[in-house]
Amino acid sequence: MRTKPEEAHRRAGAAARLAGELLEWSEAGLSRRAVGRCGVPDGAEARHRARGHDAGCAAIGVPRHELACMIERADTVGAAKLLLDAVNEAIIDLASRGADWRLDTARELLGEAVERRITPAVKRPAVEGPGPAGAMPADNRVTEPVAAEERPRHTKEGPRPSGMTDATPQGRHG
Repeated sequence: MRTKPEEAHRRAGAAARLAGELLEWSEAGLSRRAVGRCGVPDGAEARHRARGHDAGCAAIGVPRHELACMIERADTVGAAKLLLDAVNEAIIDLASRGADWRLDTARELLGEAVERRITPAVKRPAVEGPGPAGAMPADNRVTEPVAAEERPRHTKEGPRPSGMTDATPQGRHG
């Protein structure tokens, strides 16, 4: 059975939004990893303590299991497997570098792994008013609705995106 163009567009848009959300969630973890910590979703602290750190904590600052749960819960179009493959690829690549972990490298490797599978939706502000010479500028808004971003909460370590809490220091991986 063929998919109608409208359905294909909706599914592609939903997959792109999920890819963008994955990169946002990962950014929070990467920022924590850069200072020797990892982040877990609110309410997952006890589960993380019981399971301990994993390769996701060491590579991208978010336990792989927790990130997988977040992706699977948010997936409405079957894109989770592609994104989990991207996460696994980035974790393996970063783990192979050993102690040579760098924030910019981790961000780049994860972003490239995701983009090879699904182009993430980018949240861009709408342009208001006429452009030069009175012409209206090209519409650069995301064409499908995107959830409103919450303002980051601030901690001693820097901004804290909503929904993430710090876990134990990175030095306790086992």
